Amino acid sequence: MPEHVRPYSQNDLRAARDAFRLLFRNADLGDRPLRSPGVGLLLGPIRYGLNEDQYRALASAAMAEGDTECYLSYLCGYEDDDREDVSADFELAPHYRFDLRLFASLALGSAWSGMAEHAIYSPRGEWGVLVSLDHFGIAVGSEAFRSKLLDAPVLASSLEDVLGEWKDARDRLQGRTAWVPTLLENVYGSARAERILAQFREPPETWFRNG
Repeated sequence: MPEHVRPYSQNDLRAARDAFRLLFRNADLGDRPLRSPGVGLLLGPIRYGLNEDQYRALASAAMAEGDTECYLSYLCGYEDDDREDVSADFELAPHYRFDLRLFASLALGSAWSGMAEHAIYSPRGEWGVLVSLDHFGIAVGSEAFRSKLLDAPVLASSLEDVLGEWKDARDRLQGRTAWVPTLLENVYGSARAERILAQFREPPETWFRNG
């Protein structure tokens, strides 16, 4: 039997919405999703949801922050409208709350879908991860939380791996990647994003190559 609770009441949905709002301004991974720029990091590669090793690394970092449970919300493209009440876009999306010690796909059972973008986040709004179908995720949280994630071997090379995939999509597949510099600024802050692109030898203008 799945070991999760699905929030239905307005109070429960408002609690989930408020926790999400502390971390994210939207659930669009290509449009500056972090509420506070510079407190995130890229995770990947992620193939249709965190695999068990990646999830265990997230759970360990989250529990070190003092949480024992998490929300998982299917919020693809959701934009927060800053209203006091819970919007229909948020209310109608599937949300779940479960024990962090349980691997998400096992905790949710038939409710799990790795084929949908989703957010896994702290009920207190202390940390979170947005998971994209484009093989990457964005984590947000304290410096200690982010450092613990990168200490996990399965996530240690995330930045290089994700940037490499984006470069391949741009050069080999002629994909449009003009959003990359803006996203990096949102995730890492403008100064560090500039250093990252310089170290990767890919200045901002190269990401506009395909129009």
